[in-house]
Amino acid sequence: MASNTLSRSHTKGRSRVWRQVFFIAGVSALLFIPSDARTVVSHEVMIATVTGGLFFGVAVDVTLSRIDTDRFTGRQQLLALLIALGSVYLFSWIFLPVVQYAPLAHFGVAFLWGMTLSQVASVVLLND
Repeated sequence: MASNTLSRSHTKGRSRVWRQVFFIAGVSALLFIPSDARTVVSHEVMIATVTGGLFFGVAVDVTLSRIDTDRFTGRQQLLALLIALGSVYLFSWIFLPVVQYAPLAHFGVAFLWGMTLSQVASVVLLND
């Protein structure tokens, strides 16, 4: 009976991760709609931005996967999420010049893909 429950949760985890992959693919396309996001400032900046985004995406996924969220209430989790997102958006809006918005879009897409591919690796490859 326990193996059946484990099998169901493993199947749900795989299903969730693959839905997330297709969601991120759609969001990635939307992030590149503005003409500024399709501008490549320089190849060095592009490589640094994408590498940094992938690295931070994997780091955030690994960090968040080790946090036991069951000990926090839903309101505490929502508050932490809003504070984290708000601080990132305010930091980007206040401190980044308009010229840096194109690399920011590339960083965002690489960050999303880094998190998603890290989850795919942990669910699909490591749980087999």
